[in-house]
Amino acid sequence: MSDITKCYGADCPMKDSCKRFTAPADELHQSYFLDPPYHINEGGFSCDMYWGANAEGIWNMLQEAVGIHIPNFNDMDHDARGDHNL
Repeated sequence: MSDITKCYGADCPMKDSCKRFTAPADELHQSYFLDPPYHINEGGFSCDMYWGANAEGIWNMLQEAVGIHIPNFNDMDHDARGDHNL
C-alpha cells in the first residue's frame, strides 16, 4: 500500500518516473487526485505534486537539517498504525 495520494497519470509525460503513478495502490483504501495536478501549455510542463527519484532524498535531508524525524507509515508497528486482526 502507498500512503500517498496517487495520480492516474492520464497524458502526463512524467508519469513513468513519478512515484504518485508508479507506487502500488491499496485495493481498498487508496486516495487519488480528482483532477490531474499537472499542467501542459506552450511554456512546457509543470506539476507541483511530482514525486521523482530525488524527492525522498530531499525530504530526508530536510528532516535531518531541522532535527526532526517523521516516521514512514510503513515503518510503524501494527499497533501504532491501528492494524489489528479482528
